[in-house]
Amino acid sequence: MWLWQFVCCLSIFFCRLVPESLPAFFIMSYSKSQAEEIVEDFEDLKDTEFSVHGSTYIIEDVIVVPSDAELFSAFFESYGSTRNATELISAYNTDVFDVIIVVTPMLDDTSLSYFTVRQYVSDLGVSYNFP
Repeated sequence: MWLWQFVCCLSIFFCRLVPESLPAFFIMSYSKSQAEEIVEDFEDLKDTEFSVHGSTYIIEDVIVVPSDAELFSAFFESYGSTRNATELISAYNTDVFDVIIVVTPMLDDTSLSYFTVRQYVSDLGVSYNFP
């Protein structure tokens, strides 16, 4: 799972360098109110499972995160210990946010990973109109 997290963080980093070469779900960010609206739309997914790319995951949470790659890395590491996204996000002084779906693999409930909400929508073919 660490490889997936590394790939996602690397992709977020490179989207700042070469945005036209990456999928759209890595290059968008939202205002805090837009991100909170998206969280509300997807929060019913908590405690459900889904399969993608041959793996099954349980959705632990849907949360607002800083979209800056460095801030995101620090945020996600802290979230892994506290599991309190609301308190954590208030400590970040930024105007750009994203939304992630926090998951654990079905066969390894000790490891946390994530999908951006755009990645989830794309991978599962879900129809959703982002703000």
